Amino acid sequence: MSIAFPLVEKTVGLGHLWVPYVSLELKGDRTWIPLKFLFDTGADCTMLPRYLADELGVDLASCPTFRMTGIEGGSVPAYKADLDARIGKERFKLTCLVSERDDMPLLLGRQDFFSAFSIELDNLARVQRLEPLS
Repeated sequence: MSIAFPLVEKTVGLGHLWVPYVSLELKGDRTWIPLKFLFDTGADCTMLPRYLADELGVDLASCPTFRMTGIEGGSVPAYKADLDARIGKERFKLTCLVSERDDMPLLLGRQDFFSAFSIELDNLARVQRLEPLS
């Protein structure tokens, strides 16, 4: 059974874009936290801003650290956290990097997500479809 999300129209300096967003929930200490991610097929991994670490119960002091490099060449310190995620009834593990910065957008990358779902971007229907692989 596929899960569908509409593509969202966005106007930028270069013109109109259709942007894929995915709503999913991450398991916090006591509850599931609903979040809306920009689905970034060019991102290796999922990125979270620092402020979400507390909500999710992630102890950054005990997480392995990394330096993430973006397209602009700059790097940002980040912490690796393995979290439980779900979209509807589909549950899966999601490796996330928590940025040192609070102003990072929520980016859903390929790591773990591509191995949990087959993904179709249908620009005619302006929708993206996810088909669980399990």
